[in-house]
Amino acid sequence: MNTEEKCEIVRAIDEGIGVQCRKVSGGNWADRLRKVGWLDFDMFEYRVKPKPRRHWYNEHDGQISSVTWDTRGDAKSNAAYPDSNQIEFEEVIKK
Repeated sequence: MNTEEKCEIVRAIDEGIGVQCRKVSGGNWADRLRKVGWLDFDMFEYRVKPKPRRHWYNEHDGQISSVTWDTRGDAKSNAAYPDSNQIEFEEVIKK
């Protein structure tokens, strides 16, 4: 990691934003415990914990559109049918 990336991790920890780590040699990302006060950039990689992605779809008569929208308003204004329902899907991130 370069200095700016390291500073981003330190800022995230300082602001209470979730940070994940894994061994430099590979493996799964794990949530970093905030109680631990040290960072070992030689042994671990760090990243800001990704936020789940959210998408909006339009549904009409049981059919869900294949087009996704970033907001409910965008989905509603682009619905093919005026009585379409807007459905929000949120990605689930599992360990």
